[in-house]
Amino acid sequence: DTTVAALMTREKETLAEEVLMLRRRHHQTETRLKLATTDALRAGAELRRRDRDLLALEKEKQARNLHLALPSSSEAVARTTSGKGMHNIHGSGSSGDASGGGRAASETLVSRLKARVGELKATVGTLSAELVSTKSSARATRVSELEAESRVYLSEVMRLTRILGG
Repeated sequence: DTTVAALMTREKETLAEEVLMLRRRHHQTETRLKLATTDALRAGAELRRRDRDLLALEKEKQARNLHLALPSSSEAVARTTSGKGMHNIHGSGSSGDASGGGRAASETLVSRLKARVGELKATVGTLSAELVSTKSSARATRVSELEAESRVYLSEVMRLTRILGG
């Protein structure tokens, strides 16, 4: 009853101004809600796209590592198999020569594998740096997009302020 009585004692012009102000505020709130919903949807889509891109990069990185590792493994198996084949060809009478040759082949294989591991580590380092660069550029892009959106929102607020003030 007190609120109804308070409203009845106010002038019609004051009430009309309050109604207009509340309608404007309601419209502004609806507009901000629509913009925020659109931004949330856009950000969600961007996040899903970036996740897909990141997953694709990681799969590509794994495929590269697997592709780089497979030839050396098959070469090592071929070398080891050919070394065993030579071992068997020489027979037991020349086992001293074969074990010496086997040791040299093992040392060569080990040195080649170490070199290959070094190459793979360098590749991993390069790909990791590329991944970090991609992530940072994605963040930088998002920040610049948000800055552009904030400028648009600010100009819209200024425009609406001029309309309301004029």
